[in-house]
Amino acid sequence: MGDDYGFSVVKKKGQRGRNKASMAGKMLQSKANENEDFNSEKFHRQFNSCLQDVRLSNFFHESFEIIIEELRALWQPEVLTSASQHIHATENIDLLCYGLGNFSSCPIARYQLCLLVLLCEKLADRCLTCLVYDPVFTNSEIDILNQFGFKVLPENEEGRYVCLRPTLAFLPHCGKALYNNLIWSNLKVTDDQRNSQLENNSGQDNLTMEAGLPNLVLIGNSFSKMVERTLTSELKKTGNYIIKINPHMKEVPLPVTFVHTDVFNDLAVHSFPKKQLLSAAKKLCTDLTEPVYADEDVEFIRKNTTVK
Repeated sequence: MGDDYGFSVVKKKGQRGRNKASMAGKMLQSKANENEDFNSEKFHRQFNSCLQDVRLSNFFHESFEIIIEELRALWQPEVLTSASQHIHATENIDLLCYGLGNFSSCPIARYQLCLLVLLCEKLADRCLTCLVYDPVFTNSEIDILNQFGFKVLPENEEGRYVCLRPTLAFLPHCGKALYNNLIWSNLKVTDDQRNSQLENNSGQDNLTMEAGLPNLVLIGNSFSKMVERTLTSELKKTGNYIIKINPHMKEVPLPVTFVHTDVFNDLAVHSFPKKQLLSAAKKLCTDLTEPVYADEDVEFIRKNTTVK
């Protein structure tokens, strides 16, 4: 997000890098000094106005069509209704969101929360749970998320979430390392399953891959644009698995039609078809070392960051 809330980092052209560890400390300090005069009535009035803006926008309707098309690939096509209706399928889905930031004070974050709420509403028939996390959430924001029926994760996973069943992940304008961790975690478990089944003499065409990347549909910053716009030597520091997966995924950009152009800009829907993963298994599954980042490169708040 444009205000560097939470995991979110968006740099404008020519903007120099900042000390991210110091930035993280400032954000956590801000959380520790949360204003006790939080006005719930004012927030809900602002939120409802934003919600209507998103709900009635062409952006939302066009984006949901794209998202549902990618989710459709996770189920049998014949059990789905048209894209404009709720999902009716034999499978359930989890929603996951990292990096919303302080939506009680940041308008960009508030609009992004509205999109998450509307996705939950549209997928309500089959959405088992909506998991959310940002280390900068205030106590008031956690209360609001609980009121929406979301589950706030108890600890900072640094994006290392494994998709055990179909998962729609929303990571708006997050740092590259957070996406990188999510891809690595799910690529690793996908490869573990593949190797286990091959050892048990399962044919390559019969692999089920019940967890991992084939279960993930990710709404986040465009991977293809990251690769295109960033020097490979630089991207390797925080996005080596983004580089690895980029040629073997499907990416559909979200429309740029929302009235506030800095809210949903540069976002795309990423999916990871099993056939493509299997055909590229040798390339993808060579050297699946867990990512390690230098403090000056990482763009999210580490789990061991404390308020000074």
